[in-house]
Amino acid sequence: GSLGRGNTLQFTIAGQNLDTVNFAQLVYEGHTVTSDQVEATESEVRVSFPIPAAAQHRSTTALVQLANDFGLARLQIDLRVMHVLLIGATGAGKTSLFRVLLEDEGFKADFSVSHVLPDRSRVRHFTKGFLQFTDRRGIELYNEEEMRQLEEQLFGSNRPDVVLFVHNIATRIHSDEFEKPLVLPLLDKIRTAGIPILFVLTNKYAVDSDERTAIVS
Repeated sequence: GSLGRGNTLQFTIAGQNLDTVNFAQLVYEGHTVTSDQVEATESEVRVSFPIPAAAQHRSTTALVQLANDFGLARLQIDLRVMHVLLIGATGAGKTSLFRVLLEDEGFKADFSVSHVLPDRSRVRHFTKGFLQFTDRRGIELYNEEEMRQLEEQLFGSNRPDVVLFVHNIATRIHSDEFEKPLVLPLLDKIRTAGIPILFVLTNKYAVDSDERTAIVS
């Protein structure tokens, strides 16, 4: 299954003699949703369920019910949506990472792949399966207001399951008594909260191999 556009859940169910299926329902958390699209062949059924956007950020057990003129079949599934948040300074390479990920046709984005350019004015989303990626606009590592807004997003109602911190290895993060990078204590808060952080280092050939090893260490 996967998350689709327009607040939908889409499933492909494989089997035999499925071409007679003409009705499908999703039952979760006391709600019953009837599929607005059932496409059946002998070997598989494709169904789509409209659900509230808030329900896409939960983990729950659900039932998919398939029916034809002769009977009903029930399949229990685990709905587990993982939210991945991409953060990094402007020019760190988040857009380039987007381009690499979007080469996979399984991704559904809310923007045109051919027009992915650095943009600090908005937040972008794309999904694959039950992975939901959010690309936040570039942050200024020393800006207190930006760190406050990012912290609200990190620990708000749509808290991410994983954070990807994208960093251009040629950009040094200096720390002295006059100007301390505010992103460092924020990363500590993320780690303390139990949210895994994956560091994506870009532009690796900007420094020699010894310096690159030292930076990673």
